[in-house]
Amino acid sequence: SVTTEEIDVGDINKDTTIEIVPVLPEGVEVSSKNESLTLVVTVALMDTKTLKIQKGDVVLEGLDEDLSAQLETTGITVKITGKKELLRSLTKKDLIISADLSGLDAGKHQVTLAVADEEGREGLTLEVAPEKVSVIITEAASEPEAGGEPQDNTEDTEDRNQKEETIESEE
Repeated sequence: SVTTEEIDVGDINKDTTIEIVPVLPEGVEVSSKNESLTLVVTVALMDTKTLKIQKGDVVLEGLDEDLSAQLETTGITVKITGKKELLRSLTKKDLIISADLSGLDAGKHQVTLAVADEEGREGLTLEVAPEKVSVIITEAASEPEAGGEPQDNTEDTEDRNQKEETIESEE
């Protein structure tokens, strides 16, 4: 294998061609046809976008069926760094923000958030803050006893859905 002398590209901010000096094994020479070797550095403009994440956007995974969980932490953000053209169309709907609750019992827990691009696009860096969030896990409500009247929560559900639609349309 052939290496080169160290090349510092730290200060390069535009497309550049750099002449390189190969470090060759003893007895090996660069062909006279290629007396100079060059490295072409292409610079892609990077940008940063920060998205605010609502509690309902976080997927709580791995919870036992007899338990329910509620995210307590607010103010979650995802900072995305990548090429400007990729960031322009990226929304929080393109991301999967999750927390693994596997093996946790009822109580208050600190869990780590994970974030991923749903389509796995190359060249994106995703950072979620805070990294750890509070989750309250409770035992799920049991079914009404035989002969008990089930409660009608239709109105509450409709009101909640209307509020969620209003929140989503403000984005």
